[in-house]
Amino acid sequence: MKRRYLKSWTHHLSTVRNIVAHHDRFYNRMMDIRPLLLNKDRKYESSKQFPTLLVIMRIYERSWPNEWKSIGEDLSNCLKEYPNVDLMPMGFPDNWMSVLGLE
Repeated sequence: MKRRYLKSWTHHLSTVRNIVAHHDRFYNRMMDIRPLLLNKDRKYESSKQFPTLLVIMRIYERSWPNEWKSIGEDLSNCLKEYPNVDLMPMGFPDNWMSVLGLE
């Protein structure tokens, strides 16, 4: 992986961490610091939250490949628990489970 991706991802994820750590709203937020996405993920590029999940998935694929499935299942279960949460404002595509390798 090229250094520019890692630099972009750590900058983006530290911004996300600060938002969450200070109890700010993450849902449907326009992200000022956007991560540089891999070519295969560029069609999901936006100022929404889905690219953050793509970045996290790519890091897990590279560093802890056996762990991502469990984390993805936790996310899926959480979203099933709250079916009224609309994923579109967060930039989730209709096939988000497939994109995140969870199907």
